[in-house]
Amino acid sequence: MPDLIPLYCFPHAGATTTVFRPWADQAAARGFDIRAVDRPGRGARRAEPAATGLDALIASSARWVADDLTGAAKPARWAVFGHSFGAVVALAVAARLAATGARPDRAVLSAGLPPTHHSRTDRAAGLDDAALRDRIAADGATPGELLDGGPVTAMILARFRDDYRLRSAFPDLAGLVTDLPLTIVAADRDEWAPAASMRDWGQHTTGPVRELTLRGGHFAAVQDPAPVLDALAADLRPAVAP
Repeated sequence: MPDLIPLYCFPHAGATTTVFRPWADQAAARGFDIRAVDRPGRGARRAEPAATGLDALIASSARWVADDLTGAAKPARWAVFGHSFGAVVALAVAARLAATGARPDRAVLSAGLPPTHHSRTDRAAGLDDAALRDRIAADGATPGELLDGGPVTAMILARFRDDYRLRSAFPDLAGLVTDLPLTIVAADRDEWAPAASMRDWGQHTTGPVRELTLRGGHFAAVQDPAPVLDALAADLRPAVAP
């Protein structure tokens, strides 16, 4: 069996990389090794200080990926995947690493609007706790029992607020242009990141672009990664075995 291709995955707002654990078997069957990238201060990186701004987050994430890439089994090929909040971070990290010579083969951007579609005034950041819980619950990605109150709920709300604060700086990346191949993933019932708006990611690369539309809502790609992994495997052949 050939070596698996690392796929560095960046999660949505408020999340840790545990959301990608169910992907492992499906990814391996298609020739990929999921290497999920937590934000500093969270998940597997909880001992690290949290990022104080968007550039600090990008720099820290790029260092984490670079260190992983230069390990004992340095991969010949690799790719990135980012969902929602993670889409902007994934491409920014990929572009920064590409500028140093560590070039990914593809960036997969799922359900996350391009920088020009974001506002410096993030309305979600100003919600009170009850309204923010309602918004998170409506998104459908956080189990309801975790939003019933108590320390866990407080931690989740704090994570979302931190990410919303970072998201308000996404317009700073409006001029980000790379030559990396992109896969743009939208879902036909996604109200937050409709396909027509996702298409504007094409303005951020001079390289080839593949568009993939899934059935479902905002978290369609996370809940059923098979179509995304199939498309990525097709794009990276012959490195990925049938």
